Amino acid sequence: ALESAHTAGPRRSLLRLSRPKPSSLAGAWRRPQNIRISVYLQEVLVRQQFDSKPLCSAIHVRECVMASGRGASDTGVSDRQRQVLYHDAAVTQHDQIMDIFYVVNELHALDVDEVKRAVSRGKVKGSDRPAFAFNRGLNKAPHRADAQRLMRALPQHLIACQLAQLPPRTPAAGASDEEVQAAEALADDLTPNVALAGVPPEAHLAAGLRVLTVLCDLAARLPGLCHMLDDVAFREDVVDLVVLVLVAAAGPNVPICLKLARSGTEADAQEAFTRAEVVAGALQLLAAGCGAPVVTPDGRPIIYGSGGYAVHYQLMCRRALGLRASEHLLDAMFDGVRTVVRMVRVALLAGDGGAVDVYQLAYHAGVAFEVLAEILAIPLFYQRLMLHDPSGAAPLRLVREAVALHDAPMAPPPYSLNDEGAWVPMPDPAQLPTARGEGAAELLSARGATLLGMLAERESPLFFDSAAEGAAAGLARDVALCITRNAEALLQRPPPQDCPPPRGEAQLSLAVMRAVEGLADDSNHREEVMKSLAQPLAHILSLGVDDFISTWCGGDVAADLQRDAVPLIVASLTSHAADVTTAFSAVSATCIQLPEGWDPEVEGPAREALLERGLLLFKLIGNLHAQSDLLPTDYFLGLLLESLPEGGLELAPRNAAALHAWALAIRNHAMTHPDAPPNAGTLLMSDEDLSLAKNFAAKVQKLAEGLPLAEVSALDHPALHNGEPDPEAQVWAAVYEEPAPKRSHKAQWKQKAEEARRKKKRKRQREAEAAAAAAAAAAAAAAAAADSDDAEASNDSATAAADSPMADDSPVPANGDGDDEGDPDTSSGGSGGSSEVEEGGEGP
Repeated sequence: ALESAHTAGPRRSLLRLSRPKPSSLAGAWRRPQNIRISVYLQEVLVRQQFDSKPLCSAIHVRECVMASGRGASDTGVSDRQRQVLYHDAAVTQHDQIMDIFYVVNELHALDVDEVKRAVSRGKVKGSDRPAFAFNRGLNKAPHRADAQRLMRALPQHLIACQLAQLPPRTPAAGASDEEVQAAEALADDLTPNVALAGVPPEAHLAAGLRVLTVLCDLAARLPGLCHMLDDVAFREDVVDLVVLVLVAAAGPNVPICLKLARSGTEADAQEAFTRAEVVAGALQLLAAGCGAPVVTPDGRPIIYGSGGYAVHYQLMCRRALGLRASEHLLDAMFDGVRTVVRMVRVALLAGDGGAVDVYQLAYHAGVAFEVLAEILAIPLFYQRLMLHDPSGAAPLRLVREAVALHDAPMAPPPYSLNDEGAWVPMPDPAQLPTARGEGAAELLSARGATLLGMLAERESPLFFDSAAEGAAAGLARDVALCITRNAEALLQRPPPQDCPPPRGEAQLSLAVMRAVEGLADDSNHREEVMKSLAQPLAHILSLGVDDFISTWCGGDVAADLQRDAVPLIVASLTSHAADVTTAFSAVSATCIQLPEGWDPEVEGPAREALLERGLLLFKLIGNLHAQSDLLPTDYFLGLLLESLPEGGLELAPRNAAALHAWALAIRNHAMTHPDAPPNAGTLLMSDEDLSLAKNFAAKVQKLAEGLPLAEVSALDHPALHNGEPDPEAQVWAAVYEEPAPKRSHKAQWKQKAEEARRKKKRKRQREAEAAAAAAAAAAAAAAAAADSDDAEASNDSATAAADSPMADDSPVPANGDGDDEGDPDTSSGGSGGSSEVEEGGEGP
């Protein structure tokens, strides 16, 4: 009965295929040692993924037998019959697994547009679900695959592939014999099942992640697949897969990854690239599988040039963080990317003996960083992350690994370490210890410093305060020391004509200065930053005035350091950050002049970098000069005074005043710039920043005049240059008061139209004022004439009444009529005339 039920039962393939003839690979399963199939593959790939019903009755029988704990005789199934059922299920399952391998290998070779065309060519019979044809091997007819069933099956198929690559789990101490045997059986069964198709396991996993990401990307645009992104069960499978891949990369696979990164063989190098690609692909799958496209007002998704759509990361966070595996996801995202960054450092240390292309390896780390930054920009994710671990240990570990890429035996650019461990400038960028990475180490360090700035930008809760009070306080101090160490090297680098900047140094210098400026504004790390940067800042302030302006005020030296200023794509956390970017873009276009010979594509980012470079130094000095209740008065000023070289005290006041005047001129220009935001000046620098910089320059001037530090500290607001402007500083006001050069025709037309409109408005106002004055004069003249006529008439009436004999006996009319009726009008007219003269001025 069971055999007949089995043979009559549904033989539904994943892709709705007719059952093929046994192939050579299927024949291998007929050997006795391969009859037993993987426990996990059977439970995951068969019972759950295909249909709500079991794939075949044999699996259901086996589960019933194992669940009841009864023998074969109790169920009426002999051992021979059970072996036949298991064997038949193994062959069927093998065919279905092979179908997935074939489909993944075929789709992986296509780009997004080609996959879309392939999937959209056909439909499943009797439904609107898309289907496509694929080949099952040589000398076999193509078969049609159901795209919806493939999407449902791929997550758990890839989970099984990932589990098959993990080291066997050692039973816990005190485990029973049955548990030990089960662990051994699982290890024996998982090993051969993934390599059935003759492809490397990691390569198949990376290809499967990419295919699933593309299908999720297409699901938003294909009617037959659009409902898949709203399926909670599908999203749970995707998150489980992502967590498993990232946990494996951050845990048991770390020794393997590091060994591959330092290997000297091409095969190991290729596997290292694949393992790095798996981490980046998992994060991309998380965004595509749990997110949704950002649509235009008419409902169409916003498509990138590469064919993918813009992901709605806010919706992705709401969906992913509500699932059961979200707690493990938070740490796994950062730790998985950290493993790839460690692989980059190991590959750099391998030197010429390694076969890994460091830049290609770092590319996957950069992709993972970019997706992680997009997710971290969502407030919901940050709040959930800090609730999960208030100390922020996971992101701090990633930042620490990224910013420490230049630690010994390497060094920040443009230095290398000598035998004594000191930094030595390298005139040839090809001789740098990180030169083999072609800028990869610098770009990844910039990513890490930028990620720290994104974490520090949030105000509730404050990241630095939470990290300093939690279990990761020591890790936070290590991160701050790494940031300040890089800043120390970048602030006092030699001129570019002596040491040309290597690729990536421009991005690294800006990112490190952003991070160290934030650390200088935090009470938890300000003292360490003061001690570390006192000597580099003293070196900067001791430069000649012309050299200082050229290096830190948008001059030619600063332009040479930003030759490769390609913008680092990082999401803005708040609308304030977006407004600051707009202000930099608008103001730098008119304030910063680049030398000739620049590529037009990088002129804009280079101008913004030059402007931000100077303003970051301006803010850094102000933050360090700010008084703190935890430190003595003018503590930083004392450290700076001790670090100034001989003759530096004479130059420091002029450089500090020039930097303050340059920043003030930039702010005044930003406030009147037509293309900048209304509050552009305040966005670039606050009133407090200007006050601190002015106070610092004035106190340095007093120290140069010979006053001791104690007396200078007692001055609340010392005058800058004794109340007279510095001649050096007046140059900046003259520069930025000139009209903006190189304006477009459209901008010139708008400016001329605005000027013409204002002239017309002023002309109309003058005409209206003249007409009002003329009317007031005419009214005053008419009132004066009326007064004279009334006065003459009144005198004539009085004379006539005095000559009449009836004058004293004449009664006054009761109604007030008579000769006096004009008096009120005369009085009113007189007062009205004088009032008009007072209000209208002196008249004509």
